[in-house]
Amino acid sequence: MPVTSKVTGTSQRNRTLHTWRRDPIWLVVLAAHSTWALYPPLSKALLAYLPPFALLTVANGLTLGIATVVARPYLSRDLWRERGLWIFALITAGRSITNILSIQYTLAIYVQLINLLTPLHVAWLSRLLLKEKVPPYTFRALAVSGLGAYLVLSPDPTRLQLPRSADDVWGIAFALLSSLFLALYMAWIRRSTVRQTHPLAVYWQQTFALTALYVVLSPLNGEEWGVWSGQPLQVWLGVLALALIVLLGAALLQIWALARVNATLFSALISWRLVVALAAAWLLLGERLATGWQAAGAALVMAAVTVYLQRQAARLRGRRGAETHLPTAAGS
Repeated sequence: MPVTSKVTGTSQRNRTLHTWRRDPIWLVVLAAHSTWALYPPLSKALLAYLPPFALLTVANGLTLGIATVVARPYLSRDLWRERGLWIFALITAGRSITNILSIQYTLAIYVQLINLLTPLHVAWLSRLLLKEKVPPYTFRALAVSGLGAYLVLSPDPTRLQLPRSADDVWGIAFALLSSLFLALYMAWIRRSTVRQTHPLAVYWQQTFALTALYVVLSPLNGEEWGVWSGQPLQVWLGVLALALIVLLGAALLQIWALARVNATLFSALISWRLVVALAAAWLLLGERLATGWQAAGAALVMAAVTVYLQRQAARLRGRRGAETHLPTAAGS
């Protein structure tokens, strides 16, 4: 009966909230989102000293060494024979390349803002590629978040102006493309046998592929590796932080959290990343939201994405295995 259904749904929501308040796993979820949020501002700070592909060669190489030890019990020859895994590695490579280029060309806070739109892209990509029904509220969330993004990115929203700097245009374009690569990864994972592979093994394989890719791309891009010899201590500490705290730490935290909570609940806190990115970008780069329009726009995006994901979590609650989210080595 409707009354019984309503009471049951309310009690389930109350139990979920009570569990999150009592169980410290929500701190792990926030820590995972926080460390991923450090990727754009920390990478942007390091790009002032180091070329992009050389930076990611070293950072992913350091990560690969530790990931090999951690993931060793789950590694097998099947990793090399599974075509689906290599498809996801290629998608991850596209995500990683476009992500670092977007950070190089435009503000780190712009990149993180656009990354927040990824769950909305997943919805229409799933419709386009997998013929799945578009979830409720998707188009309303896209409209509200699109308006918010415009308010942040526009030099003067009242005059319908868009960014005029060539670097900003390229950076925003790369950020949108990077978000689409991540959305493609998240949409396709639900129809793939990759879900049967342990997340640590998937993460190791992607990190291996990225390290090999950047070893090739760095010299092709004409990057000078001699710049490493004269770098101050803070740059080396920054590279270690990027490798160990962000690329490795965030992935391990995410794997641990997703073993305890549903992926839709994990994603419901994704807007927290913009809060952390804004703070980190201000401290490391001096970037900030300079106008009331930008602050209002960021609030609109965070509200739209949060409400949308919470409603999807409520809709999918009780459907076991409704969603799977494996971390990517490119900055989830």
